[in-house]
Amino acid sequence: MIRWELLSEIIERIPAMSDEELIAWSEDCSKELERRKMVKKQKLMKAIKKNRIKRIK
Repeated sequence: MIRWELLSEIIERIPAMSDEELIAWSEDCSKELERRKMVKKQKLMKAIKKNRIKRIK
């Protein structure tokens, strides 16, 4: 599924979610963002260690 399709699906579901569901979803998003930051940082540190610094996506 394309990202914008997934995003529009999520936006459509938000008004129907209960407060507990919104809080849980928000926490899941925060955890995923933190995980992605850590993975990116690990890749950067590995690249620095190998002396091949380049743009890491």
